[in-house]
Amino acid sequence: MLADVRSARLARKGHSVNLTRHRIITATALSLIALAVSLSVAGHARAAISSIQRPPAPAGATSTVLHGVSCTSADACIAVGGPDGRPGTMLAERWDGSRWTIQQTTRPAGSILSFLDGVSCVSESSCVAVGFVVDRTGADAALTTHWNGSNWSVVRVAKPAGSIEAVLDAVSCTAQTACTAVGGSENRSGVWLTLVERWNGSRWAVQPTPRSPHSELLGVSCWSARACTAVGVSGDGTELMEHWSGGRWSPGPSADLALPESGLNAVSCTSSTACTAVGEQVIPSIAAWPLLASWNEDRWSMEPLRGQPLGVMYAVSCTARTACTAVGADSLVERTQGSRWTIARAPDPEQSNLYGVSCTASMCFAVGSWIDSSGWEVPLVESTVAPR
Repeated sequence: MLADVRSARLARKGHSVNLTRHRIITATALSLIALAVSLSVAGHARAAISSIQRPPAPAGATSTVLHGVSCTSADACIAVGGPDGRPGTMLAERWDGSRWTIQQTTRPAGSILSFLDGVSCVSESSCVAVGFVVDRTGADAALTTHWNGSNWSVVRVAKPAGSIEAVLDAVSCTAQTACTAVGGSENRSGVWLTLVERWNGSRWAVQPTPRSPHSELLGVSCWSARACTAVGVSGDGTELMEHWSGGRWSPGPSADLALPESGLNAVSCTSSTACTAVGEQVIPSIAAWPLLASWNEDRWSMEPLRGQPLGVMYAVSCTARTACTAVGADSLVERTQGSRWTIARAPDPEQSNLYGVSCTASMCFAVGSWIDSSGWEVPLVESTVAPR
């Protein structure tokens, strides 16, 4: 599954409508299989979803997805996404504590499609979102856009040397002048390589990363202006971790258990000794198990959540080492309080997926999409009290 990283990325993000339909059908099938699995497994319990919200979709849009979210308080969130595989413009929506409203964005010049994969806010008036644009030739180019409290503006991103295509999958900011974005780029030989870009307040610059062919970084979390951890998928079909401490990016120490056919989609760190990453381990021709990875001072440990609902975990947000919320396919929600993970299944709507989550001290907001009565994807937000 992970041998072709770019196909995995497109399938996960709905860049192609056919891939999106396959993703939804697969997630639904997995949830039906999972009904035969008891949710009250040893050491786990159910958690409740507080509310389900239906944010507005752009006028005239048929299928729209929210893919990333960042909250600075329970009354201030920015969610981003875009059109589901059809020509259209990136989407940004703002939560003010009572309702979601669409923010005006501008289609990048020469593009037929623009999509925002992730967003990071350091205040209500300072956010950075990243993603990709598709030009008229069908080629991908990395995209960054900045929010100043009044307007979104596209900011030119550095192009990796020798690349013909590039995308940015995630971003993490610790200040207005310190953001790190990760993704992948394709060189002229058709090899997909990891990509890291750094924002210093005035421009984006490419940072060197370990050369890992057919690999991509899908998630990043920075706990200081000079310390970040990134995760993704590697060309050999196993999970990928990299660390940055102000100098060069370096491969993370090996995990206690290297899992075949596995990948990590997101990571959340609260300190240099506390990171949680999520993804999936695929059992060929059978199913995908949610995958959790924990960083504890000097080593990663991996935990496939077997015996639980089948599926993929797409995002995670932690407010402390032992207070994390993870979301994924078919609106699967996993939460940890202390050493125990709890399972929540959204009661409504059916055929829904959650791709991003952001927790404050009091609330968590998860974003994604669900299938309406016309068969189109429409934006979805779920909120719940944050774990403590």
